[in-house]
Amino acid sequence: MEERELQSLRRKAKKLKIQLERHEDFMDLFEYIRKNICILNPIILDVETTGIRKNDEILQLSIIDIMGNVVFDKYMKPKYVNDWDDAFKIHNISHEMVKNKKYISYYKKDIEKILKKHKLIIGYEVNSDIAFLRRAGIELKSNIVLDIAYLFSLLFENENLIDRKIRPSLLDAAKFYNLDFNAHDALSDCIATLHCFKSILVEKKEKLEFKYDVQVMKFLEEENKVEEKTSKLTKLARKYVKLFENVGNKIILDLETTGIRENDEIIQLSIIDIKGEKLFNEYFKPINVTEWEEAYKIHNIGKEMLEDKLTIEEYREKIQNILDSTDYMIGYGIDFDYKLLQRQGFNVEHIKKVDVSDYFKYIYRKIFNDPKLKRPKLIECSNYYGFKDRGFHNSLTDCFATLVSYKGIYKYMLEELSDRNECENN
Repeated sequence: MEERELQSLRRKAKKLKIQLERHEDFMDLFEYIRKNICILNPIILDVETTGIRKNDEILQLSIIDIMGNVVFDKYMKPKYVNDWDDAFKIHNISHEMVKNKKYISYYKKDIEKILKKHKLIIGYEVNSDIAFLRRAGIELKSNIVLDIAYLFSLLFENENLIDRKIRPSLLDAAKFYNLDFNAHDALSDCIATLHCFKSILVEKKEKLEFKYDVQVMKFLEEENKVEEKTSKLTKLARKYVKLFENVGNKIILDLETTGIRENDEIIQLSIIDIKGEKLFNEYFKPINVTEWEEAYKIHNIGKEMLEDKLTIEEYREKIQNILDSTDYMIGYGIDFDYKLLQRQGFNVEHIKKVDVSDYFKYIYRKIFNDPKLKRPKLIECSNYYGFKDRGFHNSLTDCFATLVSYKGIYKYMLEELSDRNECENN
C-alpha cells in the first residue's frame, strides 16, 4: 500500500473511530431513555425564529408532554431583530402576528420552571433550539437532551432511502410513519416529533445500526490491536475523564449499617452533590435488628444514639425523590450501598454506579510499583489527596472523603493522559 493511500485510510479510520464512539454514546443514551422514560418525565420542544444566525431571536416556543398535552405555546416579539423575510417564507410568522406579544424574558421563570420539572428534552434538530433558548437567557441546568434526527439518519440509511450524510427533515420522518402535518409551526412540529419518537422507540435495533466502510473498519481493527497494548491505567483514565466530564446529575452516597448480612439495616445515610452541598444526612432506628456489636466497633453508632430517631420508612419519599433525579451514584465500594438500597425497597435501577476504589487501586499500585497490592481503604485514598478529617465510618465524613478522592483522581487521570499523549507524539 502506497504512503498516500495509507495516510488516507488512517484519516478515514480516525474519523470512523470518532463516529463509532459518538454512535455508541448516543445509543447508550437512547437505551437508557427507553428503560427510564417514565422517571425522566420527558417534554417535546420546538422553536421558530427570525433566522439561523447567532443574533436571531425566538418568535414561537412550543412544549408538549409525552402524552401530547400542551405545556407551553406562545408567540414572542423579538427585541432586536426587525426583519425576517427569509424566515417568514418558511414559518409564515409575520410582524403583525407578534407586534403585540411579550418578549421571551417575560416568560423566563415559567419556561425554567417547566424545564426544571422535566428531566428529558426531546426534539428534532433540537440542539439549535436549545442554543436559542440559552442565548435568550433561559437556564437549562441538568436536562438530558435527545435529538431524534440522528436516529432517522440511521433509519433512512438502513432502509436505503437516503445517505446518512444528509439528515432527513422532520417532514420526511413524519411521512415515513404516515403523518401529514403543518410543518414549521412550532406546536405542529412538537406533535410530529412526538409521533416520530414514539414510532422509532419500538423499531428493531438492526434498523438503527451504524453502517461503515468494511475496508476502513478492518484497518481500524488493526489499529485497535496496537491500542490494546496501552496500559490498563491509561484506558481507565480515558473512561474516568469522560465520566467525570459527563453532565449527568451525580451524587456522592455513603451509609452505615448494622452489619453486612442480607437482613441487616441502614442506620445512617448521607448524600452530597459534587459541589459538596449536603442533600441528606440522617440516622435511623432499625426496624428489626436489635444487636450490632461487630458493626459498632467500626462506626461507633450505638443503640442509645438511635433511641429517639425515626425509622428509614419515615424518610423513604425524601430519599427516593433524590434518587429519582440521579444519573450517577458515586461511592467508595458503592456496590454494597447500592445493593442494600435495593434490598430496602428503593428504586435505583436507572442509576449508574461509579466506584472510586476501582480506579484508585490502579493508581495506588503504580505509586508503590506493586501490581499485587490489595485495594486501599477510603482513608488511604482520601489522605493521599489531602483529606484531613479523621471521623471515618461516619457516612457524611465518608461522603466528603469520597468527593475529595473523586476530584483528586480526575486530576491524576488528566496527567496520565497528558503524559501518554506526549509519549505518543514523541
